[in-house]
Amino acid sequence: MWVAREQLQAAELLSEWKKLPARERKRLSDIVLSKELGTLDPTPALPMHERILVDRVVDTRATRTETHYLVLPQGAAGPHNYVWVRARDVANPDVLDSGSK
Repeated sequence: MWVAREQLQAAELLSEWKKLPARERKRLSDIVLSKELGTLDPTPALPMHERILVDRVVDTRATRTETHYLVLPQGAAGPHNYVWVRARDVANPDVLDSGSK
């Protein structure tokens, strides 16, 4: 789970993190993300009435079993509304297939 910088109590850990090369920070972040997304894979798809209508795809990440999409839901605005979803949780999967960004 991501937390705001203001909520972080260990400023020294943040400064150590910033000292790491960008390549290493990305590698470590990807490891955490892959473990986090890997736990989502076994869950079933959302019921049809709860699936998300996607306006556009921002990013994608592949896990061992499927691809996850960082999307902007329809009617939402701004990066704070981006959510990670699986294709089976999207009400309009044609947006994912078209590669809309």
